[in-house]
Amino acid sequence: MSFAWHEIRDHLMQSSTNLNFQRSFDAVRREQAALAAFRDPAALLDGLHRTPGDQGQKNVILSALVGAVQGDGPASDCALTVLLLALWPGLDAIRHRSIWRRLGTADEVASDVWRAPPRQSAASTSGASTGSRPRCCATSSAT
Repeated sequence: MSFAWHEIRDHLMQSSTNLNFQRSFDAVRREQAALAAFRDPAALLDGLHRTPGDQGQKNVILSALVGAVQGDGPASDCALTVLLLALWPGLDAIRHRSIWRRLGTADEVASDVWRAPPRQSAASTSGASTGSRPRCCATSSAT
């Protein structure tokens, strides 16, 4: 399945608005103290994107999301979606600059920006790499 670049963000935003996602977000909030102040994903994203606040605190929030992503289950998937949305402005800027600098076609640049490093698992810590992508990105090709 192929997505246009903007459709990826639209899909992430849409998937973050249902009740099951909110329940998963609540579970992430309970596990990650840095996220406890945010009642929902939109409040967290507003805090990261629209508030000039302390950059160190924003790094703590992003680190908490990374920690949650490294878990398993719906809470991990939720944290991954929120983390991608949190990083989206930077990813989008990298994509635009790369296209402007003609580092490849729009498809190639989007694919390079979207390419995720392998997720760590028990197998990867013992020396074997899983080489898998996050589930939300596994089959996406962006334009």
